[in-house]
Amino acid sequence: MKVLRLTALTGLLATTLWAQSITKEGIVVVAPCVEQGHFTECPLSYNASDEPLVLYVAEDMRYYTLDLSGVTRREMDTGFARYGTVVTGTLKGDQLIVDRYEAPAPREDTLFKGCL
Repeated sequence: MKVLRLTALTGLLATTLWAQSITKEGIVVVAPCVEQGHFTECPLSYNASDEPLVLYVAEDMRYYTLDLSGVTRREMDTGFARYGTVVTGTLKGDQLIVDRYEAPAPREDTLFKGCL
């Protein structure tokens, strides 16, 4: 009886920890770009392909495949190949199920200042 209770409690604890929401910051690209070391240089044509999107997190030195159940792929376009993208969701193994997504603000500093 005690073994059964301990197993049930362990299973409940594992389920609770397994479904914990996390927030990661990184760069959204497709797996071939990460594997080749191309991050900000990842061609937009890849984004239009059927390749799954991934979030590369430099802090973890790894990438997570994104499950876009909570957002559309079109929404993810605003942060494609841009550092500072924040993704919140549930982590299951190497897959991050996206609940919320926040693209970084566009850069304001540009070299072009208009007509001279």
